[in-house]
Amino acid sequence: MVRSVSDLFKSFTRKFKDKTRVPKLRGEIDSEMLGFAYEVLIQHKKESIQHYKTAIAMLIAQRETKKNSVQNVTDDINKFKNLLASVKNKKHALTVALQQAGISQEEIEQHSDYIQFQSDYNAIQSDLDEKNARLSKLQQDVKKAEDRIEPFRLQIHQLHQELAKIQQEQKDTIHDHLSKLNEKKIADVLAGIR
Repeated sequence: MVRSVSDLFKSFTRKFKDKTRVPKLRGEIDSEMLGFAYEVLIQHKKESIQHYKTAIAMLIAQRETKKNSVQNVTDDINKFKNLLASVKNKKHALTVALQQAGISQEEIEQHSDYIQFQSDYNAIQSDLDEKNARLSKLQQDVKKAEDRIEPFRLQIHQLHQELAKIQQEQKDTIHDHLSKLNEKKIADVLAGIR
């Protein structure tokens, strides 16, 4: 009678605490905990993969921005080269025309149009040199970004391999654990038959 009152009280407290299920065997709880531990590890690996993917996406965006800048600077360089060639042709045409008019080289170099063409040529050449330096810097930046992306890709690949290995290990470990529990239950049943 005392035992049944005790069982009734325990049943009531389980219901009150929302624990209406009968407690599981210790081995089954361990199996769940074992599975949960693997799930935590798997989730951690997945989060690491996601962090690396985010970093790669940011680096790719940075690289693409630099590539766009490379294209813009290349376009500017081509414009400056065309302007430079145009000024050079005009200066040459002026020189030929003045030489045909019998003007000496010293007088040609003192001519206002010649001086203006030479000034324009020097200014454009200076701008062109700056653009070439900028292009070189941007190309180095693109290369650096690409070099930074590759280790992250390798790390993601390694994490995917580790994740697959952990998932397989989880299945194998839980299966082995459950098999041992079943063997124990079978042994207990057989022991009860004897």
